[in-house]
Amino acid sequence: MTSRVHAIDTESATTTSVGEPDDQEGFDEGRNVTSLYLQREETSPEADKFRKYMQNKDIFRKKRKRQIIKKVEKEGVEKVDYTSYGKRLCHVGIPTMKDKNVCGCGRNIQDQCHETYKNEEQDRGTWNFREHTKVSTTDAYGRILFSSDRKAKYVRVDCDIPVKTVFELLTNVYNLQTPGVILSVVGSLMGFTVSPKIEKIIQRGMIKAAITTNGWITTAGFDAGHVISVGDALRSHNHSVPCIGFPSWGCLPDIVQETLVVKEQSIKKGVYQCRYPKTEIEPGSARENLNGNHSHFIISDTGAVTDWGSESFMRTALEAYLKNVMHIPVVQVVVQGGLGVARHLHEAVKSGTTSVIVYGQGCL
Repeated sequence: MTSRVHAIDTESATTTSVGEPDDQEGFDEGRNVTSLYLQREETSPEADKFRKYMQNKDIFRKKRKRQIIKKVEKEGVEKVDYTSYGKRLCHVGIPTMKDKNVCGCGRNIQDQCHETYKNEEQDRGTWNFREHTKVSTTDAYGRILFSSDRKAKYVRVDCDIPVKTVFELLTNVYNLQTPGVILSVVGSLMGFTVSPKIEKIIQRGMIKAAITTNGWITTAGFDAGHVISVGDALRSHNHSVPCIGFPSWGCLPDIVQETLVVKEQSIKKGVYQCRYPKTEIEPGSARENLNGNHSHFIISDTGAVTDWGSESFMRTALEAYLKNVMHIPVVQVVVQGGLGVARHLHEAVKSGTTSVIVYGQGCL
């Protein structure tokens, strides 16, 4: 399978008829029920209404489906069993080589979540989420109301959940239409320094591509670096392009995690809705907020804290599934970035994903 990598030099950028069956016996009796109004000249209101429905029934059905979806979103009536999506929690403390009092998950070795912990040098090993965490029922899902009054649906999921389940969550539960293309935006989350002129060019091109192809935009979901630029583009164009963030649960501030966890007393009409807390992130902090201009968040949980880099695993796997199984084109847009972005780009090229690199903006 071949792949394509494109570099953009920003320095120089300026009604249906159905035939009758052969066997008429037993068919005419049923057929005449609809033909009664469709073929004879009757002008009663009931006949006109029925004739119009039969001639445009597919259109009416689609319109009715859209009305139901809008009613569900407006009233907040949502009956979804989120408990099957899972979360992870470290239960075996494995000391790190740097500090025997710190587990590989980032917590204190004697944290209450650890049912057992190992202190002997020969028993330390290397921490990994498959061996040293356990999956339990997820407890964070619903809708977030940001300070801009924009709403986003979210769910905390096990990082090892099948990507087919994630796709079904987005299309069957969240009612997103199957995309014509996936625009996967990757880049620097720190020190994003693209010039305003180039940033506007990227933003306009990205939104236009998403609208004309009925596409989805995917990002890391954090309120940092290039993700802010993507969010600003969506807000300024005021268009309902699905923008799906794939952040890591362990990288969210503690107060945000506590807010996103469902409180039974706050559930209204089957949906938990919370207001995003005002959180100031100190320079150099290993935590980051969610960007409020996204429409959905799939928050992967490895059971570790401040697990930067893990947020790309599920996203990359989902994009590979959409491209190779669902045959949906995936285009990766790379804007700056370091070693992590280079690895992401390398994996994309190996899988045959078309990549567009914004050239001449430093870093990568």
